[in-house]
Amino acid sequence: STQAHTSDTLADTPIRDIRQAWHLSQEQLANLVHLEPTSISQLERGTDLYISMLRRYIESKGGKLDIIAHFPS
Repeated sequence: STQAHTSDTLADTPIRDIRQAWHLSQEQLANLVHLEPTSISQLERGTDLYISMLRRYIESKGGKLDIIAHFPS
């Protein structure tokens, strides 16, 4: 389904690409999610898990990961 394909694509998208698509600096994103800018940098360099890796881990344990973003309007 289109929704499943979109979910897979987003889950495999690095945080840096998502941040850049939203036209945010690392500092702006850090402020939005209440993290230090260095944490965003570490995430983007891949020292943390991609969402797809987290999803695969959860699914290997029999779970299901759903991530839903709600935006006004």
